[in-house]
Amino acid sequence: EIANKFLEGNTDVDTFLEQFKSRRELMHLRKVKTDKMSEMVTRRANPVQNNASFFQAPHPPAPSGLPYPVGPGLHGLPTPSIYS
Repeated sequence: EIANKFLEGNTDVDTFLEQFKSRRELMHLRKVKTDKMSEMVTRRANPVQNNASFFQAPHPPAPSGLPYPVGPGLHGLPTPSIYS
């Protein structure tokens, strides 16, 4: 409808762009809302059996018996070359 008016010369470029932009935003919002609603319906139809397993913390490293970290570096930092 908007494109046809523009192509027929009944609408100038600025008006066409304003109308197109507002319609495009409206269509995008409708799609986002539709996708969100579909996701909610799917979640309701297939509830997660055990939420606790989803949020499990990683296992801590096994203690080495040393009072200082052992490995490639302290907390992920590289070891200076004089110590390696």
